Amino acid sequence: MSHEKFMQIALNLARRGIGNTGPNPTVGCVVVQDGVILSQGRTAKGGRPHAESIALDNINAKGASIYVTLEPCSHHGKTPPCAEKIIKAKPAEVVVACTDPDPRVNGNGIKMLRDAGIKVTTGISEKEALQINRGFFKRIKTGIPFVTLKAAISADGKFAAGQGKPVWVTGELARNYVHLLRSRADVLITGTGTILADKPQLNLRLAGLEDTSPQVIVVGKSKISLQKNWLQKTGALKAILQDLGTSGTNNVLVESGSTLANAFIKAGLVDELIIIQSPKNLGKYGQDYFAKNALDSFHLKSEQEIGIDKICIYE
Repeated sequence: MSHEKFMQIALNLARRGIGNTGPNPTVGCVVVQDGVILSQGRTAKGGRPHAESIALDNINAKGASIYVTLEPCSHHGKTPPCAEKIIKAKPAEVVVACTDPDPRVNGNGIKMLRDAGIKVTTGISEKEALQINRGFFKRIKTGIPFVTLKAAISADGKFAAGQGKPVWVTGELARNYVHLLRSRADVLITGTGTILADKPQLNLRLAGLEDTSPQVIVVGKSKISLQKNWLQKTGALKAILQDLGTSGTNNVLVESGSTLANAFIKAGLVDELIIIQSPKNLGKYGQDYFAKNALDSFHLKSEQEIGIDKICIYE
C-alpha cells in the first residue's frame, strides 16, 4: 500500500473524533511494519490520550512507518510530547499529513523527529487533514471556533412556526443527517425563541451516537427551562463565540429559528451554511427563513439528494 492509502486509514480514524476532542484536534495514527498494520489509534474523547500514544502503547515499533494526520506535539502539557514518544519507539519513518498551527508546535514536532535521525515525509493527503481539523485551526488562528449554520426549509424558502412542538418540513433521512451534524459539534447554539416555540431536545438519538450530544447554548433573554447540559447566554454573538474559543470549543453548530440565524449571517460569523430543502412548498402557511440578500456572500460548494430532500452546502 502507498503512503496515501495508509494515510486514508488514519484520516478515517480522525474523522470519527470530530466534535469530541476539544480543546485538542482530532488525530488518527497508524503504525505499519512491512506493509502490515501493527496498531492504530485516534484521539480519545476530551482530547486525551493522544492518537500516537494510543497507537504506540504495548507494541514494538522499531523500524516501522508511522502515519499521523497532524504533526506530533512537541510541548509538555498534561501529557509528555508525542514527538518524544515516537523518538523512543525508533521508527524508520514518520508520515505527516499537515503541520500543527499551534505556536507551541508549528514545525517543532517535525524538527524534533528529524533531529533524532527519523525520516519525515509531510503533506500526504494534506487537504483532507486540514478539512477534518478546520475548527481547531480556525480557533488557534482567530480565537473563534468554526461555525456551521443549518437551516431546514421548504422549496419556497420557508419554515413552519412551531406550536409547542417541532414542525418538520424535511423527511426522516434528512433529520438523521442533522443528528450526524450534531455529533460533529462541540457546541450547539440555538435561541430562546426556538426553545419556546418548538421545545426541541437537541440531542443525539441515533443508535451508537447518544454519547456525542453537544453542549447546548441557548441565546436570548427570555426565561426558559434549561435541561441538563444546557446553558443560557446573552450578549453579542461574537463575544459568545470568543468565550467558547477561549474554553477550547472547536466546532459550533447553529440550529435555530430565522431571527438568530440571520443575526449570525449579518454579523459575518458563519463559515459554512448547510441548507436542507424539502420539495414541498409551504406558501401562505410558512414564513421566509432568510432575510433578503442574506445569502449573497455565500457560494455553493456541493449539492446532493438525501431521500426526498436536497442538501446544499455553502461557504
